[in-house]
Amino acid sequence: MSATSKPIAAILSSRWASFLIRLLLVAAYLLGGVSKLLDWQGAVAEQAHFGLHPPTLFAALTIAVELIGPALILLDRLAWLGAAALGIFSLLAAFIANPFWTMPGPERIAAANTFFEHLGLVAGFALIAMLDLGKRDRKPLMGDPSQSPLPWLLLLLSVTTGLVDAISVLGLGKVFTANMTGNIVFLGLAATGAPGFEVTPYLVALSAFLLGALGAGRIGRAHVGLPLRRWLTAAAIIEALLIWASAVMAFGVEATSPRSAMTIYAIIAFTAVAMGFRNATIRQLKIPDLTTTVLTLTLTGLAADSPLAGGANANWPRRLGSVAAIFLGAGIGAFLVVHSGLAAPLFVAGALILLGTVLCALHPSSSEPAKG
Repeated sequence: MSATSKPIAAILSSRWASFLIRLLLVAAYLLGGVSKLLDWQGAVAEQAHFGLHPPTLFAALTIAVELIGPALILLDRLAWLGAAALGIFSLLAAFIANPFWTMPGPERIAAANTFFEHLGLVAGFALIAMLDLGKRDRKPLMGDPSQSPLPWLLLLLSVTTGLVDAISVLGLGKVFTANMTGNIVFLGLAATGAPGFEVTPYLVALSAFLLGALGAGRIGRAHVGLPLRRWLTAAAIIEALLIWASAVMAFGVEATSPRSAMTIYAIIAFTAVAMGFRNATIRQLKIPDLTTTVLTLTLTGLAADSPLAGGANANWPRRLGSVAAIFLGAGIGAFLVVHSGLAAPLFVAGALILLGTVLCALHPSSSEPAKG
């Protein structure tokens, strides 16, 4: 360590500096929580203004997050949990309070600045969570070289599955773009003339999904023997670009707004290609109990391998995590679709896919050759 960096390191490693930095990060949330608590009617009115119902429930949740999250970070007790809560809160607030893409002229510029400032805060809270978890595990930030981060990546991708299916079901007309089992069932209903079901959306989704899976199969085999990080990064870039292309087409489209059939079919096709590509890639990785899209076998394993059935159920945390991840993604996706339209959750899904994969690719284990 150089003579110049030693004083800086000494300051940053001191307890008072650590506390001050954390206080500056969470001060705005603490002040917001206290002010809302002192002006309860104003807090409720604010939630109603943003279209959140019931407003009293959302006001109470907002106050709880803005007070408990900072407290956990400042006290350094479950700081990762407080950071995660504030990060998710800030991400949702960015899309609900600052939808700059719907605003005109100067108003759009101001809202865009605030939107990306919120994203910067989200990144800061993500770093707090990563550092706290790394400290608890006594491991480097990028993890133990002997342990693969792939299971964690697949749990994150499961969250994006919930996001994408929330968009497709709520905004694209009762069609799945990540889970094809439901589309086969709906296609059968449409083929018999059942009311509320049309053949075309399901054929588009199924065809696009198969096309994506075909492309992923060829790309995966082309990367056999090459570093795993190269394959993962290529797959994430392709998937994120497809999802973001869908987001561009979905700008200004709300779940209940009129839109052309061609726009809907295009969004279905692009997201289904992305999900088909994802499924084929995950299939080649061969990680048990983490398909990122299908939960039927996961739930079956939870019950059939449980102690009640005479099994050990060794993978129950991973299986429950997979269920919780898709549930969480669907909930966040539904919230964003209802309050911000279709583009917001698509943008979030693409960002999570790319960011999570890049972090996984930085892990030493990702330098190992990809297997066929």
